[in-house]
Amino acid sequence: MKLERTWISPIMAGGFLLIAVTGVVLFFHVSTSFAKWSHEWLGMALIIFAIAHAILNWRPLKLQITTKIGAALFILLSITTIASLIPFGDSSGSAPPFIAPINALSNQPIAVLAELSHHSEQEVMEILSSQGIVASSSTQTLSELTEGNTGRNMGALGKVFQSN
Repeated sequence: MKLERTWISPIMAGGFLLIAVTGVVLFFHVSTSFAKWSHEWLGMALIIFAIAHAILNWRPLKLQITTKIGAALFILLSITTIASLIPFGDSSGSAPPFIAPINALSNQPIAVLAELSHHSEQEVMEILSSQGIVASSSTQTLSELTEGNTGRNMGALGKVFQSN
């Protein structure tokens, strides 16, 4: 297949949009498994198209990099890329502060959620069911039922505590 701007450029634009949106979703920890998969695997595919795009646009790219601003930006971004690969500090606290209480509540049995929200266990199970989360026992946790999906946990907890 011949490299042509007519299909490489739209793939790059759409790929950038995909990576940007899924990156924001992952940053706020409300991702779906498909967002994570898309960001990681389609991001890898985007690298191939970026290389093809650079090949197709080599002459203008080379001209832009040889300007003072172009060279400075290229060097700055290259250094930033290399620095991003160096581990430093404790990255365990990188989640937004609201995630800790969401996770703490999500890891409690439904019986505890019922007590905290002033609902009966049956009412909490009905609220969760209305969100597509079906529990068979009040000893199950929300995290178990959603397979740890933070976005679903936040939505379900919002409904449970909003309904009292």
